[in-house]
Amino acid sequence: MVKCNGHVDSGGLVSASISLRGISAVTRIWVSITVAAIMLSTGASATASRVVGLTPEVLARQAVLRGFALSPDGAQAAYLLCDSNSIRRRGCSMRVWDEATGRTDRITPDGLNADSDAAWSPDGRTLAFYGSSGGKRGVWIWERGSAAAREAGHSPGCEAGAFGKWETVAWTADGKHIAFKCKHVSAVAEAVDSRSQADVTVLSTVGLDSADELDQPVEQFRIGIIEWSSGQVRIIPVAISDYYMQFAPDGLHVAFLTLESSRTRNRDTGMPSSSDRSNLVVIDLNSGRSRVVARDIVILGRRGLTWSPDGRWIAYISGDRPVLRLPMGYAGEGDIHLADATGASQPVVLTGEPVGGPGFPHRKSSLAWSADSQSLYVATDQMVWHGDVASGRMTRLMAPAMITPEQIVVATTGQNMAWQPRGREELYLVATNLVSKDCEVYRLSTVGSPPELLYKGREYWTGAAVGVANGSKLLFRRESVYQVPDLWLAERDFGRIRRITQVSPDIDARELGRNHVIEFMSAHGELLRAALLFPPGYREGRSYPMVVWPYPGARGSYTANRFGMTGGLGYNYQLLASQGYVVMAPDVPINPGTMMRDIASAVLPAVNQVVALGIADPDRLAVMGSSGGGYSTISLLAQTGRFKAGIMNAGFADVSNLHGYLYPAGDARFMPLSETYKHRMGVPPSINPLLYVNNSPMYFLDKVTTPLLIQAGKNDQVFFMQSGQVYTELARLGKEVTFLQYGGEGHFVGGEANFLDYWARVTRFLSEKIGADRPIPVDGDAPTR
Repeated sequence: MVKCNGHVDSGGLVSASISLRGISAVTRIWVSITVAAIMLSTGASATASRVVGLTPEVLARQAVLRGFALSPDGAQAAYLLCDSNSIRRRGCSMRVWDEATGRTDRITPDGLNADSDAAWSPDGRTLAFYGSSGGKRGVWIWERGSAAAREAGHSPGCEAGAFGKWETVAWTADGKHIAFKCKHVSAVAEAVDSRSQADVTVLSTVGLDSADELDQPVEQFRIGIIEWSSGQVRIIPVAISDYYMQFAPDGLHVAFLTLESSRTRNRDTGMPSSSDRSNLVVIDLNSGRSRVVARDIVILGRRGLTWSPDGRWIAYISGDRPVLRLPMGYAGEGDIHLADATGASQPVVLTGEPVGGPGFPHRKSSLAWSADSQSLYVATDQMVWHGDVASGRMTRLMAPAMITPEQIVVATTGQNMAWQPRGREELYLVATNLVSKDCEVYRLSTVGSPPELLYKGREYWTGAAVGVANGSKLLFRRESVYQVPDLWLAERDFGRIRRITQVSPDIDARELGRNHVIEFMSAHGELLRAALLFPPGYREGRSYPMVVWPYPGARGSYTANRFGMTGGLGYNYQLLASQGYVVMAPDVPINPGTMMRDIASAVLPAVNQVVALGIADPDRLAVMGSSGGGYSTISLLAQTGRFKAGIMNAGFADVSNLHGYLYPAGDARFMPLSETYKHRMGVPPSINPLLYVNNSPMYFLDKVTTPLLIQAGKNDQVFFMQSGQVYTELARLGKEVTFLQYGGEGHFVGGEANFLDYWARVTRFLSEKIGADRPIPVDGDAPTR
């Protein structure tokens, strides 16, 4: 058995980590591949009796573990287990694991679908969540010792439920009441004769009369309070918008954003912003009174409000500066703001090093408070910060080099409260190793001591890891390249780790492909990395057909430890590995105005490196991708004849058309993405049309010599239209091209029948163009070639 750094994970796979500093990049690659081969052969011998490979049919019926919550005392864990066909959720049940008995029970009765994560009462004896039954939504509770959950209370005229991501119910501090969000339901539906009035939406850049002023449609919601023991319900007579809301820790206040303006322009560059400007409002649920505590907030997406444990402060990131961030390329960042929920003082901005303060990415920052609400900890994808509320200063904490911070571990006893079982002098951080992409957990000091490595594994943690206040245990959800997410429990300082759920016994019984990370030099001389997925039973010295999955601006190597290198089910790379293909996800950084060329500058050297290592057969290469990956596919085929097959899923080929596409709702959502965050054109097409032409493979389709398979859902609007245009133009040029149009599908193929049909066609297409000499038999199937 190979054992590096003294750790063998609970799944039986050796987690290796060897220091390769001080030797050349090529030598490091060869050493890494040798270690990978030893590990793979070890795994193969240990699993010789397993079923080899993975099929679309197995994935189509695979259940998925989603949200989870650990009780305050750590004695029980609740989680959602959802039926899933490909990527579409059909129904979820709430499950409760009990540490004392080791049992897991389903607490949702037949016919009840759990719609949200669970929330434990302060004493940990009662669980509350949103659920739907018979087409009606409501709040449901489960008490310890009960066989099944029951409806907490009925609210006529106000349908309770989770109407957006990350929403759940909130308990009041005394544990007697539950606050929830609901939608007003009219008692009498008013019939409208569409023939008696015009059906028109007016969008204009000129001033409109007040009578014709066009408002953005914002759905209105209300807040309810349930006394769960009696079932009595009280509806607060204040409407809130469905932009973003967050309950305070006491459950008696709620903060939400009101959309004040949209489609604004960046104040510094004059370019359109991808953000909306909002006001932050706080409602007192006892009195029903509301107050605006901050104005002109710019938050990208619908996340970002973080209450302090004492309910005084609301932390958020505001700003829309486009800055290069790993692993997803360019992203919007802003500053850390603190709003006084009482309205007694104006919002403040936490400042620090360097002068002007650090930038914090909206979608890659983890915020957590100290128990006394005097410290705010922020982990970005580059560093960890400590914010002092009294002074308003941010200071950088000492963190390990060569890591990407992922999340701060939080406590079960408070919303967004850091897990600090031994006091304010420590902080627990989950991170990704920049070189190996392994998951690492550190204890950080807030007083300057060196960080301490507690755990290292070839895996990826999803969702917020939570710890019991006394430090006795930590619950987390982890996945690996060959294992779907499950819940794991670590006892004090990772002295013992055990798996407490097994949602995929069928997949666990299979021998799947293993992963590794290599390094290569781009055409620009930049050191990059790529994640590789090998077929089951991979053997060094044999060249395999390879499928490349590139995405512009993404660091594909960071997917190394996600299940199937995607974390999802729809485009799971294990389906390809099981057919005998090596799969590669390379880093693909892009620069302003050269996206199409930069894709080739990264992908082709990565391909050359894998071929030089003897892993990939140079005559059996394919490229495949979805969305921006579909753009990468057609961009590469327009620049090189290196690939023998291409698969473009829901992609685009005309950046100019994408830039100006107007959705029926009235938003041109791709305009800021094209100019700043994603494609980085910098200006609209009318200012520099040649720039858009040079980055649009639509105008270079005559150079395509590779057979292409295109897939798009008929409901996918712009991507279906652009996919059709690629097909039409290639057909006009006499190229080999096939267009799969799936009815009822959007940006991904989610229907089970469509999903199975899609993968059957992809498998056949790849087999014809680059197929393995001896495809791996799966579930007793005989080799087809």
